[in-house]
Parts: sequence; C-alpha cells; structure tokens
Amino acid sequence: MAMTSSKALLGKLSDKGMVGHSMIHKAMVDFFTYADVRDKVDLAQSLVPHILQVISTKDGALAGCHAVAHLTSKGRKEVLKAMKGTVFENCKGPGSLFITALLAMTDDTTLLTKAIWGVRSASHRAGLWRVIIILLTCLR
Repeated sequence: MAMTSSKALLGKLSDKGMVGHSMIHKAMVDFFTYADVRDKVDLAQSLVPHILQVISTKDGALAGCHAVAHLTSKGRKEVLKAMKGTVFENCKGPGSLFITALLAMTDDTTLLTKAIWGVRSASHRAGLWRVIIILLTCLR
C-alpha cells in the first residue's frame, strides 16, 4: 500500500519535472531500496529527462545510481545525451558518484568518447581524472 502510493507520487512529481528538492531525492533512494523491480524500472525511465536536477545532492546522486542500474542500454544512452556538456560540472560535487556509476555501466564506447573525452579545457580534465581514479579503485 505504501509503495503503491509512493510510486504514484514520485511518478507524478517526475512527470511534472519537480524533482529538484533534497526531500524528494531521499524519498527516491528509499523507493529504490524497497520497491519491486518493475516499479524501479518505471521510475528510472521517468527520471531520464530530469537526471541533471536529481544528481545535485548526495541522495540524488545515489538515486541516480539506482536509476542507471535499472535502465536499459538505450536509457543509459539517453542519460549520456542529456548530460552532454555538463559532465565535468557534475564531477566536482556529489554528481561524481553518479558519473562513476554511469561510466561503469555504459557499454557504448563511441558515445562515452564523445561525451567524456571531448573536453577542451584543463580545469575540466582535472575533474575527469578524479572520476577515472574513483572508477579504477572501485573495480579492484
């Protein structure tokens, strides 16, 4: 009963694009922790267009990691396309956890090359090294 109403509420908020508040991010983490797999997939698909708003907090980045884990490869490609040009701004804050998970789970190397390695400035490359080091230490 509680999970059904949580799914309905989070689905409505996601459809309206009202997912930028930290309290909603905490509710999403709890939902991804306790919900049924089918419900997790539905919420993950509805979060794809709003992923940049979600990963702005620590709980949001964790919810984004859960969402990416339940997306198909096509959904992950949509997330990368939505993040194009903002990858390195998100590497500096709590979004680095999300980007690390996205890099670990995405299998399209061409799209990753375009989204990640097309960086021109040195300050953005420094943020990339942080994510790469985290990714390499997590894979040990």
